Amino acid sequence: MTILAQVSLADYDGLSFSAGADYSFISAVLISGFDDVSFTPVLSLNHDLFQGTTLTISAQAPIDRALIYCDDRHGELGPHSYYFYSSAKIRVRF
Repeated sequence: MTILAQVSLADYDGLSFSAGADYSFISAVLISGFDDVSFTPVLSLNHDLFQGTTLTISAQAPIDRALIYCDDRHGELGPHSYYFYSSAKIRVRF
């Protein structure tokens, strides 16, 4: 099992956590903008289905002061066109 933790992402404050085993790898990232009370948590799962094929599932839910305090001031990392985003990808290597 591999565990990795990291703090600070580019222009924003953030926290990252990753853990993996033989065929699976999970990571959780929280990107935050404290000056305008906005957050973007991202959760992703990578799993090797079989040799050369990887399934990746990720989910993201932006949160800002408009959702927390019910006002009209949106944060930079908050929801602008979506409130929840998810994706699933299959990568095949030859």
